[in-house]
Amino acid sequence: MRFNKARAFSYTEFLVSVAVLAIISTISVYSLNTSRSKEEIRTAQRVLAADLRSLQARALNAQNILFCTTATGKKVVCESDTSLCAFACTQVPPAGVGVRLTEDSPTYLFFAKYDPATTDWRWTGSSETFLVRDLAKSGASNVEISGFSVGTTAHIAFQRQNGGMKINACPATCTNDSTLTISLRHVKTGDVKTVTVYALTGRIVMD
Repeated sequence: MRFNKARAFSYTEFLVSVAVLAIISTISVYSLNTSRSKEEIRTAQRVLAADLRSLQARALNAQNILFCTTATGKKVVCESDTSLCAFACTQVPPAGVGVRLTEDSPTYLFFAKYDPATTDWRWTGSSETFLVRDLAKSGASNVEISGFSVGTTAHIAFQRQNGGMKINACPATCTNDSTLTISLRHVKTGDVKTVTVYALTGRIVMD
């Protein structure tokens, strides 16, 4: 009776097998990281576009924001900070709301204007801020606002009820931009996505 001897792996074959497994593992990890980074930047793009549309709707619907009066008689936002208030906060529909975005930052802030006679719709200080958005806490770690089609800081304001959009929101003595493209960049991969806003039509478009 004849018996077949099992053929053992040689040392060379073992090394080749280990190398193949290492290559497969490396490719899998790279693919996973690439997929995650792409999802992070898409999430940042969706969050920013949704925030702009939410502000636009808030202005159109004249939704209330908590304001109070300071000791000097100035109206300030007291949604999250009442330290400046001399009197209790009351819910008042603002004259307009907006967002301030800064280059090379993962955060941006929302602000409200109380005075309907204002001509400067830019953010002027923390007393107008009612929310700060951190992209990292919104599922978009490693993503920041990398720049704009114009300047290094951007203000987009929406006026109450008519929803009129002002880009860079400067006073009547200067010219506002008709279009603004906001670039978002993944800091590890360099991938870029954009959100473009159009003042005339009020459209907010993701690339």
